[in-house]
Amino acid sequence: MKVEILLALFNGEKHISSFLNSLREQSYQDFHLRMIDDASTDRGVEKFTKICAEARIDYSIESNSVNRSLPSVYFDLLQKSQADIVMLADQDDFWMKEKIKKAVEKLRLERSPALYVSHYQRMCGSRLKRQPLPKFVGIKNALIENQFPGCSMALNRSARESIVQSRPTKDVIMHDWWIYLVISALGRVICDPEISLKYRRHDDSFSETHQYGLF
Repeated sequence: MKVEILLALFNGEKHISSFLNSLREQSYQDFHLRMIDDASTDRGVEKFTKICAEARIDYSIESNSVNRSLPSVYFDLLQKSQADIVMLADQDDFWMKEKIKKAVEKLRLERSPALYVSHYQRMCGSRLKRQPLPKFVGIKNALIENQFPGCSMALNRSARESIVQSRPTKDVIMHDWWIYLVISALGRVICDPEISLKYRRHDDSFSETHQYGLF
């Protein structure tokens, strides 16, 4: 089963090593890391390639000549991938060692559009806070808010194809809300209560989507 991790990189020099080192320790190692650099101005790409080479991570890189925004880059990554399962990643998070394995186990038998979301802890500096489990999941909830950051998401082939086909012509605030909305309407959202991710929040993080409208 082909698994791809999709990563948008923008000025990620400070935290990219933590994320890549967590990939190095994954129990499931049969994956490809697909990255698009969104016109970074730091040494993040150099650090990325160095660590991937040292860790023997299978990867590919594309670079944008101008900054295109985070949602646009992730929609591009989803469109370019042909994997059976795709997992979205943030450049500054930390994945627990079973994260990929759990996603594969939950999605491998799904044929209709399916979105797997892993539970997570918020990481603010040295502090960790367990995110409360969502009380409601589904299309009614997705119409008014997004509960799942992209880095917690994995999609099967049918779900990825649905997102590519429904890519909005107008820019959206965040790609993860659009994914949650579309798959809630067309398929199944699988919530894992076990924590598989440390989700970093800091001054450079993109604003959280539930504070704004989708468009």
